[in-house]
Amino acid sequence: YIGIDWGSGVGNDNTVISALNEHNEQVFVIMFNNKTALQQIDYIVEYLGGYGDKIKHILAECNGLGKPLCDNLRAKLKTSRINKVPMTEWSTTNANKTELINKLQVAFEQRKIQILDNEQQTAELSMYEAKVKDNGTVTFNAPAGGNDDTVMALMFAMESKRMKNKKGNYSLIFK
Repeated sequence: YIGIDWGSGVGNDNTVISALNEHNEQVFVIMFNNKTALQQIDYIVEYLGGYGDKIKHILAECNGLGKPLCDNLRAKLKTSRINKVPMTEWSTTNANKTELINKLQVAFEQRKIQILDNEQQTAELSMYEAKVKDNGTVTFNAPAGGNDDTVMALMFAMESKRMKNKKGNYSLIFK
């Protein structure tokens, strides 16, 4: 289950790919900011292709600069070894980010997730903060000058797993 947080490739803003297995164990976390948009797509497809049918679902953030990257990734996946892997485009809002943060926090508290010993990821997780705005809205981000790339990719990997594992029949009821 793959989560992708796109980076701008400028400064410390990394593209991060995080993977979880069926047991919520992090399999890998990779990050880079030294590739063009097309190089990023090629690298990701080649890297994930090495895992073959172990890749069950991809969730990639597609707001802002992520939209063209998502479009290119989807097109490249269609002609790759992992062309049958479903990909979901995610548009982050404050509301759904808060929901993902809460799920990640509960997973850690209940020891239902195991992450790799990655210095960057540990630093980002330990510095992640909540702020209450004047209007009462709570926002979650890295502190000024910090990054949350690995945190976002990890949350996207968790959500990727949840989305893929939804079971049952669903009916939409319109009123």
